[in-house]
Amino acid sequence: MSEGFSRYCATRGGTQILNIEFKGFDIEENKVNHVNFHYKDEDQQIDHDFKIHCDYVLCEPQYVKEHKMVESKGKVFRCICILKGDKPFKDQTGQIIFPRKQLNRNNDIFCVILDSEIEICPPEY
Repeated sequence: MSEGFSRYCATRGGTQILNIEFKGFDIEENKVNHVNFHYKDEDQQIDHDFKIHCDYVLCEPQYVKEHKMVESKGKVFRCICILKGDKPFKDQTGQIIFPRKQLNRNNDIFCVILDSEIEICPPEY
């Protein structure tokens, strides 16, 4: 799954970084403008710090706790289902929102639908 999301990100101008040490953020006016990393490869004798400029960051809250930019309000439940069959629309992606009032819940439920054309799952799914 992560390879599919990496490929999707790369083909649409995003940056996804794996197996590199996260060093922190550069923050100005309570906004992240750079993400700092350290890369070390002893086989190739590389030892390098670098920054990536960004307009926004999607990350786990644990990475920004020290900056007090996230306030925990509850828990999030995530689930990934790989299903076989037709989707209810013609686009590659879509979203179904289950309204909280119809489900007798405190929060809406969001379902994101991705198909095999973006290569996140096998072709027949």
